[in-house]
Amino acid sequence: MNPETPNDDAARRTYWSETMEAGYRFVEQLLAFEVDECGEGFASIPDAAESAGVEMWFSDTKIAGDLDRIYFLRESLVEDVIRIGREMNQRGWILKIEEGYRTQQMQTELVRKPAVFDAILRKCLWENDGVMPSSEMVFRRAIVLVAN
Repeated sequence: MNPETPNDDAARRTYWSETMEAGYRFVEQLLAFEVDECGEGFASIPDAAESAGVEMWFSDTKIAGDLDRIYFLRESLVEDVIRIGREMNQRGWILKIEEGYRTQQMQTELVRKPAVFDAILRKCLWENDGVMPSSEMVFRRAIVLVAN
């Protein structure tokens, strides 16, 4: 931590709470839209980066311990990711991709994993300054943090 930055946990908790609630409102808006399959193809982010000569890093850990990450996006989005990676390279930075796509099975398994639930609960306890959170609060945070 920067020594000139005050250690203000109350301000951090307020910021976190506001950000999580904004995330929850955003997810609620997304869920209102019906998903219609358009048939657009997938493209490999690593292959596109290699072809374009753009340096990117890809997380080599598994999701929640045992699920392989998928580095594919809709074809229409890959060029934007490559452009962003190229611009970052020009600044001396390297874009690290954590994942590109999560299957429904991945999302379901993530939200059910005890380790994921425990991490969310710990964060909720911190946010509540040590007071046990309501089940509604844990649910809202899980929706945002797991993007289920």
